[in-house]
Amino acid sequence: MRPATPSPAAAVGTQIRRGALQSSPGFDFSAGQAYFDATEPFWARVRTAWQALSASGYQLQAAVDQAHLFVPFFRYAQAMADGEEEFDIKTADALIADTLKRDYLVPASEGE
Repeated sequence: MRPATPSPAAAVGTQIRRGALQSSPGFDFSAGQAYFDATEPFWARVRTAWQALSASGYQLQAAVDQAHLFVPFFRYAQAMADGEEEFDIKTADALIADTLKRDYLVPASEGE
């Protein structure tokens, strides 16, 4: 039995080569754009904090595919997207610093 072929409406993109996607014409990306618009300030802070910590000699304390590393970040971002939480730099920075240092990273000397 062959797997069902997705309808053209269900296809968001077509893979052209490994790692490259081409958008399907007519796809409504408005939900993704709304999420991006609502959460981008937070994700920008996450990227900045991550870069600073990784540049200062920290490494992951668990394998990338273990420990559900980004769950606290996605919960906070989803609350922002749902309008339940407004972006606040102090709150975001505290969550990011606490989560990265507590759950994600250890100094490189400890992980060796």
